[in-house]
Amino acid sequence: MKKFNSKVDWWILLILMIVTVFLVNQIIASSASYSLNENIPYMILYSFFIFFIWMPVFNTNYTIDKGKLVIKCVFIKWVIDINSINRIEETINPFSAPALSLHRLKIYYIKNDEIKTILISPRHKESFLKSLQI
Repeated sequence: MKKFNSKVDWWILLILMIVTVFLVNQIIASSASYSLNENIPYMILYSFFIFFIWMPVFNTNYTIDKGKLVIKCVFIKWVIDINSINRIEETINPFSAPALSLHRLKIYYIKNDEIKTILISPRHKESFLKSLQI
């Protein structure tokens, strides 16, 4: 079993950091304006939001195990039979995908007699591609 984390572009990290700093600032500002009892719901809400926006960074990965490619992103999971993969090409596609970088791999595979695609961005592409060929 080999596990590959998603590559994360610097600008995605920058956006997440800016949002996090803004929310932490809101928590600090509200604690100065309100009592602790009034502030707890806001602290919980902002903390939950911070946790939720950072989840994809730590929870997007690609695992190759027993002839299957398992793609996980937060609560969503795709399982692709490696033998059903037709083609893999590099792309810079901005569409929504379980990938945290624009430098992606587009995987074409067959499922239910249809050609489907998925975009991923493993941190170490060469090692990922070699593992798929085994």
